Amino acid sequence: MKKCIDLTGMRFGRLTVIKKAKRGKFKELRVICCCDCGNTKNVSRSHLLYGDIKSCGCLLKDFKKTHGMSYTRTYRSWECIISRCKNKNNDRFKDYGGRGIMVCDRWLDFELFFKDMGNRPKNKTIDRIDNNGNYEPNNCCWSTPKEQSRNSRSNRIIKYRGASKCLVEWSEYLKINYDTLKARIDRGWSLKRAFEA
Repeated sequence: MKKCIDLTGMRFGRLTVIKKAKRGKFKELRVICCCDCGNTKNVSRSHLLYGDIKSCGCLLKDFKKTHGMSYTRTYRSWECIISRCKNKNNDRFKDYGGRGIMVCDRWLDFELFFKDMGNRPKNKTIDRIDNNGNYEPNNCCWSTPKEQSRNSRSNRIIKYRGASKCLVEWSEYLKINYDTLKARIDRGWSLKRAFEA
């Protein structure tokens, strides 16, 4: 079995590892750290190594004090994208960080994210233009749920008579009920028959 490197004395953000700690509830390796603010914290070794923990909690508190936007929709959107891409314990990690979607370095700073994106408009959330691309200024916009659903990986893009649209857009364009149109295609109808019947 491979021996773990001793992290004692190493710094991770504001934390310096003091010593090993007892294994956690799930048998994970843990260490005791001293934070620059003077507090000590028992943390998961893997969370330190992956950069998920950088302080005893004071970093977030200090950060929240600087811009005064901690309780806004914009800040919550920013927190969500960071968590989905960087926190392996996030329920959505597998669809984001787990498949290689990253947040650009610039946007790890909320104030720069805010400078690029502005306030989150009512009834909109952050959306990636290229669904396989990263969270970065040239690939993000604020979108309604309807707009986002059309940009989903699970969408069927159907090309017919030179135009490419997702099925819900064809449904609206042709004025055919979405479920009816989907059922026709699922039954194996040709596009001509499904769209023109």
